[in-house]
Amino acid sequence: ASSTTSINSSIMKYREENGRTYYAYKDCKYQYPNDETENDRLDLQHHLFSLTFDGKLFTAPIPNEKQLHRVLDISTGTGIWAIDFADEYPETKVLGVDLSPSQLFFNPPNLAFQIDDLEESWIGEHNF
Repeated sequence: ASSTTSINSSIMKYREENGRTYYAYKDCKYQYPNDETENDRLDLQHHLFSLTFDGKLFTAPIPNEKQLHRVLDISTGTGIWAIDFADEYPETKVLGVDLSPSQLFFNPPNLAFQIDDLEESWIGEHNF
């Protein structure tokens, strides 16, 4: 049996403060907002990292011929890194985890997103 479930509508009821929205799950655990302005900032940050690292999605010394079976993106944010990784490595199962469901809904078939607090016990099916 799976330890995950579909998104409950209550998780989409964000707390609003000073014109910004914040996470509903584990309220106040993460100090930054989860609104469009914040998502734009996160995507810009991803683009800057991409430019800094010449388009490389990671710098770990993993040989090119080594197949990556599972990859975990902790605090995935908008999911842009996980989406790029899943597109570039279609044989790899990619899991993006965050406190907020701010990821896109049209994703590569080898990519899944999960809402979870990684400071709590792991609920995932696999160890990474």
